[in-house]
Amino acid sequence: MKKIIKISCVFFLTSLLLISCGSSNSCDKFLNDYEEIVDEYIEMIRKIKDNPMDVTIQAEATEIMEKATKMGSEGADCDDPKFAGKLLKLQQKMATEAAGIMK
Repeated sequence: MKKIIKISCVFFLTSLLLISCGSSNSCDKFLNDYEEIVDEYIEMIRKIKDNPMDVTIQAEATEIMEKATKMGSEGADCDDPKFAGKLLKLQQKMATEAAGIMK
């Protein structure tokens, strides 16, 4: 199960590095949507820890990955450093929470 979590985390982080945003409004929307995905991912990890044999979690993981993939295909350019900082904070939140949950 830890391997699935690590793979998922790498998937999200890699997706984010490849995704960029267009206008300020689209960057804000992207970051809000991504924060929702991060929160869903963290909740999924909690569920895995609480009940690693729950087969419904697989469907949840697939749904989260599909959302992230869709976001990646809809991205445009965003050069503003303030968005990069927010994105980094979300990545750190995901990594920190995941590490804390899996202790």
